[in-house]
Amino acid sequence: MLGILLLSVLQAVSSEEWRFTTPSEVTAQKGLCARLPCNFSGPPTSNVTRQTWMWVHNEDWTTRSLVFDTKRPSRTLPNYRTRTELSGSLEDGDCSLVIDNIRWKDEGPYLFGVESDQAGSHEHSSVIRLRVSNFTDKPRISPVEIVEGKPVSIKCIFETECRTTASSLTWETTVNYSTPASHAITQRGDITVYTSVLTLTPTAEDEGRDVSCIVTYLTVSSRQTITLTMTGGRLSGWRILLIAFGIILIIALVAFLIYKIIQWRGTERPSDKQDGGAAYKPQSTVNQATGGLNAQRRAEGDRGKVDQTQSETLLYAQLQEMPAVVTAVRPSESTEYASIRFQ
Repeated sequence: MLGILLLSVLQAVSSEEWRFTTPSEVTAQKGLCARLPCNFSGPPTSNVTRQTWMWVHNEDWTTRSLVFDTKRPSRTLPNYRTRTELSGSLEDGDCSLVIDNIRWKDEGPYLFGVESDQAGSHEHSSVIRLRVSNFTDKPRISPVEIVEGKPVSIKCIFETECRTTASSLTWETTVNYSTPASHAITQRGDITVYTSVLTLTPTAEDEGRDVSCIVTYLTVSSRQTITLTMTGGRLSGWRILLIAFGIILIIALVAFLIYKIIQWRGTERPSDKQDGGAAYKPQSTVNQATGGLNAQRRAEGDRGKVDQTQSETLLYAQLQEMPAVVTAVRPSESTEYASIRFQ
């Protein structure tokens, strides 16, 4: 009975298959690294005797070359020997491959293989196709306020998933600085973070100058550039001229508007014209009769001569003393009349 049970267990172990999980395609930038993800499950990894990664030369799968071999490293292609390694551990079910310093000719299909003493065979994963693109990653410069005459620290950061590919951050600028830039490398999970800090004290002459941070690999490089713009301190000469010109322009515009308003109001004011007539108004009355008697008025005026050289009409008024004609008034009394004539 015990023998039958042991035989059943051995058959179950030997019949257990390797199962691989891989993407169909991976894209990597030229000059960086490429990670070909691979996970597996199956028999105990203690029985694994060899792990390999192969690059397939043609579409009919007839020609394959080793790019990684744990048992015979010398059998791998020379241009891959120092550029490939496994990124994980078999105990964790990770069979991923990392290829450093990617080149255009690295494009193509790859597959993972494993050999086991217990299984007595060489199992393969599904094919992963690697594609190579241009290097487009750039470092990032953190924004910072730049004040004339005040020391400022400018930070440059570059992040990558490539642990093995060495890179460096450098600075390029025409701004004078005395303190060398500082550098640091930190790890955040699978991400490697490169940091560089440049400290400088900008002057008025540095307005508009560029500061560039450059990341460099073995075969590629890229940069990020900022232009210094002062937010305080002494103004440069051209900026003072620009502000003065703006003030003069505003004053001229205000003066023009005031002139136009005055001119418009002048055209709306009516002209004074004489209508040639006047109302009669007595100047004074002397010795008026009492008891409801109406005084008889007589007016007599002399027409004055008009001066031909003058543009205005002259007004003449002549006062005459007329004798009273009403019998009810005493002879000694008289009335003064005002005669006004207009011409």
